[in-house]
This record gives sequence, C-alpha cells and structure tokens, in this order.
Amino acid sequence: MSYIKMHSGEMIETSNRIAILNVQTFPNQNSPIIHFEYSSDGGLTWNPMWVRPIYGGIPQEYIIIPGIFFADIQHATHIRFVKDFYKKQDLTVKLKFTANIHLQYEGRRSTKRYAPMPARLNPIIRSTAGKEIAHVTPDSIVYAYGGRNLYKSQDLGVTWDLIQTPFTDGNVTRIKKLSMGELLVIGNNLDGKKGLQVWKSGKDERNLRKVTTLDTFSDANSFWGLEIYDDIILFAPYIIQPRKASQTLNVYLSRDGGEKWEAIFKAPTIDSWHFHGIKLDPFESRIWVLCGDGPEKQNVWFTDNWGADWESLWSIGESPVQFTDLAVLPNCLIFGIDDPKGLGYMRLDKPTPRLSAGALKFHIHEAYFLDKIGVKVDATGRFITKDNVAYLPSESPRGLLTATKDGFDYYVLWDYTKEPGGAVAGITYIEATNTGKLIGYFKDKERDGETFIWIADLPKWIEI
Repeated sequence: MSYIKMHSGEMIETSNRIAILNVQTFPNQNSPIIHFEYSSDGGLTWNPMWVRPIYGGIPQEYIIIPGIFFADIQHATHIRFVKDFYKKQDLTVKLKFTANIHLQYEGRRSTKRYAPMPARLNPIIRSTAGKEIAHVTPDSIVYAYGGRNLYKSQDLGVTWDLIQTPFTDGNVTRIKKLSMGELLVIGNNLDGKKGLQVWKSGKDERNLRKVTTLDTFSDANSFWGLEIYDDIILFAPYIIQPRKASQTLNVYLSRDGGEKWEAIFKAPTIDSWHFHGIKLDPFESRIWVLCGDGPEKQNVWFTDNWGADWESLWSIGESPVQFTDLAVLPNCLIFGIDDPKGLGYMRLDKPTPRLSAGALKFHIHEAYFLDKIGVKVDATGRFITKDNVAYLPSESPRGLLTATKDGFDYYVLWDYTKEPGGAVAGITYIEATNTGKLIGYFKDKERDGETFIWIADLPKWIEI
C-alpha cells in the first residue's frame, strides 16, 4: 500500500495491524512537535498513541526529530495526528498500513538493566563564601576562583588555601589540574592586556606564566567548553553575547598539555552564533561540538581527523532543537536539550563505528523530558561520564541530578525543588572522583546567588 497524506486533526480509518508514519519537515523550517492519537470507538473518544522509530528506539508519545515511525494499531478504528508546536505549514505527515514490519535496526540496549543504589542522594551542601568551583581532581582536591584569586581545598571545602598568582587585572574563568601536576588557568585580561589568555604553573602549582592569548573577543563559560584528556585539551570559548558575525570565534586544540594551541573550528559569520559543549568520544576518536542559540545557529558538529574536516548533523536552520552538552557512553551519546519544545535529553545510538552525519540522523531519539515530570528545568549543566554512567546536572529554575547507564532508563538522583514555585538554583559543574564522591558547584539564586560546594557519595549500580 502506498502512502497517503494526513492533515492535522483529520481522522483516518485503520486497516491491517501496523501503521507506518513518515514525518518530514520542509527545508529550513523549525521542526514541530506532534503526537498521534487513536480511537477504538469510531472517533468518539481519543487516546495518545505511542510510536517507535523504525530504525530502533524506545516508544515515544511526542515526535520532535522527523523520521519514519511505526505503531501497533490492531486495537484502533481510527488514528489522527495533532500539532503541539509549529509555525505555518512546516511539515508533512504520510501514512500507510502493513500487516508486518521488518525493523532495519534494533537499538543496542543491553539485556541487562541497572538502577542506582541508593535511589536518591543525600548531599552535603556548604557555602564557599563566593568562590566558584572550577575543577575537582580524581583524588577529590577542589580548585576554585574568585575574581583574580585562585583557591585550593583538600578537605572538601571546609578550608581553603590561597594560591599565589601574578595577575594584576581581569578575571579568572577556568582552572584545570593537568596530569603532570601543572595548573592550567584561563581568564580575561589577566596581565592588563586585552584578550582571552592561557597561563600555566610549574608542577608545584607556582610560577604561573602566560602561554598565549587565544583571541581578543571571547570569554570562557564557567562550566561548558573545556575538556582535558591527559595531554589533549579541547577548548570551545563561550563568547560574551551578543557576538557580532565579524568577531572571530574558534575551537582550540592542544596536544601537549597546553603549551601549543591550534584553531581547529572557525565559527560561521552569523550574529550571536556561539559554542556550547565539546567532548571527545574515546570509543570512536571523534570530537563533538554543540552550538546555538536559535534555529539558524543550533546544530551538532563532529570531526574524525582532529578538525581537518567537519560534518554537521543538519543543514543550517534544520536542527530540530537546541542542544547544550553531551555525555559519552559506549553505545550512545546523551545530548542535553534547552529548547521551547522540550527540556531534557536525546540519545544518539552508535550501531556501528563512525557513522556519517546522514546515517546518524536516523539514530537520534527522544530519551527523557525533564519538564514532563513537574517544574520546568534546563538541561544546562556540564555532563560527565564515570564508569560508563552518565551524570546529567541541571540548573535554573530547578536543581536536578539525573543519571543513566544505557541511555534508556533515567533516574533522578537529586531534586532541589521548593514550594510553591520551585527552586531557582542548580548544579552547573560536577565531577566524579576515584574516592567515591560526586562533587559539584551549586548556586542558589533564592539566597542572593550564594555559592556552595555540593558533595554526595557515588551511587552503586545494581542489576535489576
């Protein structure tokens, strides 16, 4: 049977037991949100109809990512679709019926399922007196900054030692402890000269020296955009908005622990275009970069050759949602969403290594929507992976810590919500240590933006 075109709200009589639903958007249009409904009584009453991507994935009610879906409709007399979020006539929906279906790809979900123990964390939260936590080492040493000052705590934020610096101006925005013992410090105008500067210390954390000035326009976001893998450093600066199209903005790579830097990605000349998260997928040696904000800017890029060539998952203006950061698991990537259409996570499956952009688009699925469980929340913290578990913090206006081991099952480990309207607070930076701790930076806007260190025991993951 060939496809027939569906119109919003139009009820169509069913035949056979499976419906194939082809949802496509017009070029350069925002992707809508739609859902399907079924009736078992000739259209008198309607219920939500859950569908599955034909290329694999879990059942879902709402469709954000266009594609081909199927649903078992043997219990239905009629089906229809409803637009939840759309602009003009920006999509086509086609339908056909079949008696059976051969799935082209089944998601590589393990037959084993795991859950965290305990199910909810009970963190210690203590004030840092204005210090902003920027780095936690594997052995739970905490580094923070405040203005031009650097601080170090070896007792989980109970006491702080001041690290001597030569900075005379500007402000520190990032600190990292490198594998050889040096401190890497990034900041603006630190010696009185304009620019985003990189400084390094000796192995004893003394004698900070300026290595280079990367550019004179950008800033360093306090949690996204800086990732370190031994001697490999990836840095995607977050420019102070609004960025002008004429301002140069690059992703930078260092392969020698921050001594030499090269620009490997140049931002398009589009006003306000800027970087969000950046990660290296160690399972595929693939670098991922996320960008935003808005329909003409939001996208996902990747390179397999250290920036010599880049691919984007969508053409300009066709990315369905805005992504924030990502976490890397062996068989999938978890993307955060910060978009009017939904706030939560999407999963990008990796059925075979290094799929092309065209192939990958068939394997991205809705995974978990935080705003469906209560108070609105942004999935905007820095995501991490520890022992093949993704920890996904969120911030304003609701503080959550969510985790998943497979990209299918999601668990809210911590929920900082107050009555009546919910907390205006959240975790922006978090790290998992080898000492069994989760340590993060927590900011509570209900208490005049007071800053805190957030400490909890890592949960154990048990088979269920």
